[in-house]
Amino acid sequence: MKKKMTFGLIAATVMLSASVYATTPQDDIIILYTNDIHCAIEENMGYAGVAAYAKEMEGIYGKEDVILVDAGDALQGGPIGRLTQGKAIVDIMNQVGYDIFVPGNHEFDYGLPQFLNLTNLLNATVISCNFVNLDTDQPVFAPFVMTKHGNIDVAFVGITTPQSYFKNKNGKYHLNFSKNADGKWLYSNVQRAVNEAINSGADYVVAVSHLGIGETSYPWRSTDVIANTTGIDVMIDGHSHNVMENQLVQNAKGQNVILTQAGSKFDKLGEIIINPDTDTITTRLISEYSPKDLETQIFIDNINSRFEDILNNVVANTDILLATRSPETDVRIIRSQETNLGDMVADAYRTYLDTDIAIINSGGIRASIEPGEITHNDIISVHPFGNWATSVLVNGQTILDALEMGARKLPAENNDLLQVSGLTYTIDENVPSSVVLDDKGRFVEVDGEYRVKDVMVEGNPLELDRKYSVGSVDYLVLNYGSGMSMFKDAIILKDKTLVDNEVLLNYIVDDLKGNISNKYRDINGEGRINIIDLVDPAYKEYTVVEGDSLSSIAYNQLGNGERYNEIYELNKDIINSENLIYPGQVLRLPSKNEVIYEYDIIEDEDVSPNTELNTEIEENEAILESETNENIILLENETLTEDNIILEDETLTENNIIIKNTEIIEDDVIIENEDTSKENSQEVNEDENKDTANKKNIIEYEIIIEEETL
Repeated sequence: MKKKMTFGLIAATVMLSASVYATTPQDDIIILYTNDIHCAIEENMGYAGVAAYAKEMEGIYGKEDVILVDAGDALQGGPIGRLTQGKAIVDIMNQVGYDIFVPGNHEFDYGLPQFLNLTNLLNATVISCNFVNLDTDQPVFAPFVMTKHGNIDVAFVGITTPQSYFKNKNGKYHLNFSKNADGKWLYSNVQRAVNEAINSGADYVVAVSHLGIGETSYPWRSTDVIANTTGIDVMIDGHSHNVMENQLVQNAKGQNVILTQAGSKFDKLGEIIINPDTDTITTRLISEYSPKDLETQIFIDNINSRFEDILNNVVANTDILLATRSPETDVRIIRSQETNLGDMVADAYRTYLDTDIAIINSGGIRASIEPGEITHNDIISVHPFGNWATSVLVNGQTILDALEMGARKLPAENNDLLQVSGLTYTIDENVPSSVVLDDKGRFVEVDGEYRVKDVMVEGNPLELDRKYSVGSVDYLVLNYGSGMSMFKDAIILKDKTLVDNEVLLNYIVDDLKGNISNKYRDINGEGRINIIDLVDPAYKEYTVVEGDSLSSIAYNQLGNGERYNEIYELNKDIINSENLIYPGQVLRLPSKNEVIYEYDIIEDEDVSPNTELNTEIEENEAILESETNENIILLENETLTEDNIILEDETLTENNIIIKNTEIIEDDVIIENEDTSKENSQEVNEDENKDTANKKNIIEYEIIIEEETL
């Protein structure tokens, strides 16, 4: 039975209470963790480095006491992942010897059937307490797994971001990630799993989450889950690509919980050391480690060699930087303005689909193209998701609403910002966004003045009642990704005709004849998006209403719940405690642009969505330094793309790792008589998992590209 523990931070060590677990000496328990690798097979330490370090630790502590964990978003984000639909990455993870895996939102980018196939192939135990069957509210996977270390039991509870969901072609949802507007469904399922783990004898509870701390993930952030639950000792996090060695966050009882995250693309390798004899939990992040495991490196080399010719095939040339980032500052700009690469990608869809206009969300354009030769690898890196070119017929009002939805977060970085072709528009940042969203973050209406103005289609004003053909990807106009539910009544003209990177490849090769024209010379684009910059007063007044907290005021009024400390600093002459505000009290609020505190900017890799302070990453992280005794909070407007997945007409075979007694009816996924094949409390057989990971070096893969398009 888990003991009640108290925490105090000393350097990188958390001291537990003096209450003891055992009477005999117990070796340290080592937990190694990665998150958000996004197919970065050999970046930084790389998988071969992780394998070498894990083996070194096993030599010191023994295999039983070394656990290797991944907190999600491993299978998508690079060309080899895309070409093999994630299978090559699974094979590498098996070779390394991962023990526990929690799905991230991008694990579903290849579709639900392929996701289930990949988790069946993965040797690691897959856990997620909040990935549920809507009919039964029961987890699809085991909610937690228990590992034994002598007479000590450690429970690992899996949590997947609710910013992942999918549906069938009839628009019906059968599986969900416990997503509702206030987060209580998620908190309830996490608490239930933690309680079950403790009742099963867990001495320590380690949450492995893919939640993140970005403001647009509220109320499903790791900090929100900790604050609304009890019993978790340490949380390994992912999704927001932060580098956090150990932040202390108070749980629902005011007890400190360690929160840690290892960045992205092997920025760091995380390590947690549990010492039951001294009742301490120590965390650290490892960035410098040069040894490589030879067997793993050979395995990776064999995979790379299979795709080298394909990926390095030169398809075009450019003397122009096609930008997602500023060449002067390396700050990502594509999610806050027009760029030449955004123009070119939108032009590619409009040309291929032969539509009046085209739109593409900025978050779907993932990498710049540097001057010089353009390879197939470069094209896939720009468009790695495998979305499908689709065209629809809608009225002008739908187009206006889509542009408004995409502009609602500016001047903050925003992966929903629409890059366009065939039209121009203006965004007035001085007009507050009045977009109304539902509890899934999807568009409902604009309840006020539009920030988007002067929309022109081929030089003519947009007519709200006129029909226009729109080229885009299925993610936006069929699956309502980025919350674009205004397309729900669209007439489909061409349904999923060509994969996204092939659309771009064909445009560059066939239409531009392999040479990027002067049309795209200016990295700021052709002037399709005009932005009127925000003029913000020093501060404004706000009257507190019932139910308000400083965090909720910061979120609703400033667009960032983690700026509550700034409100406190402006009003500490009238607030005795950060928790004591009352209805009718008038508070001073800082401007949306003003930042009172100092921020350390940490360079990170580019992989994903937004941040308000930099221009994050999945890149630059900003650490908010506060003089209060509250938890140190990392600010990052990080939101990974919420990829709705439409299930195709496919038949799933019985997946005895994940779902038993599963009946597939057309393209619905209906789980009947749910009984996950892995018990809620199960043990990882370390030797067996690691032994089965030693597969042959050369794996045959189906290359998901037609030969004539290469």
